[in-house]
Amino acid sequence: MLVPLADREGQRPFRLETIDLRAQLAAGRDLHTRLLDGLRKHVFDTLTPARLVTLAKLGDAREYVAVEEFSKWFFSIFDFPKLTDESVLRETIARGTDGMFGYVSGAHVADGEFEVPRRELVRFGAVTPVDEIDLGPGCYVLSPKLATSLVGRADGRVEDAEELEEGAEDEGDVVEGDETDGGARRYSVRFAATAAQLFRVLPALQNLADKSASFRARLEVEAEGREPFDPNWLRNAVEEHFDEAGIERD
Repeated sequence: MLVPLADREGQRPFRLETIDLRAQLAAGRDLHTRLLDGLRKHVFDTLTPARLVTLAKLGDAREYVAVEEFSKWFFSIFDFPKLTDESVLRETIARGTDGMFGYVSGAHVADGEFEVPRRELVRFGAVTPVDEIDLGPGCYVLSPKLATSLVGRADGRVEDAEELEEGAEDEGDVVEGDETDGGARRYSVRFAATAAQLFRVLPALQNLADKSASFRARLEVEAEGREPFDPNWLRNAVEEHFDEAGIERD
């Protein structure tokens, strides 16, 4: 079986890779199962929320993406990862609302403005049940910044980047420098955070980077899987993103 792949090393738009299905165990398995097994490195039944953010360019090139359109990209754009079916995307969105991005149904865009009839429709800060994720019209995935501004706080005020920074300071910050001009030149902060907390303070870090002449961050991540991590999954879902960003890892 021949599989077309994007040719990232040569000058051609794509290259062909041969997969020998005879190498798959055939006993008691139908052809469809053997095909999926042979394509396990090219067609995925899982997708991480972080990968979804990268593909949708949330918070980078755009603040929201219509899910109805986004779901089509996985099956029409050649360079996108291929999914077994739309249920993979639905499950990823459900997990990602824990803090990686927001999700809303019943929204629309009018005159360039993103409008939501009720803020209760915005899911952000907790995992959403899969059966409550719709991929139809009016459904969008949102950047953390936009989701936060739409949800607001119980008193109606929006929790902005400054408030998130103050929360980070509670973990122990260091402010140094000449304050004769009314403020310090050097700011550093150390904090421990869960995954949800980390992604919620990313806008604060972006604001700080925009105002800084130089900005560097050192991050140590420890993740313990529910079961041993598959090396192929780690390469495709995690390490590939570090390589694309040009980040050296220890």
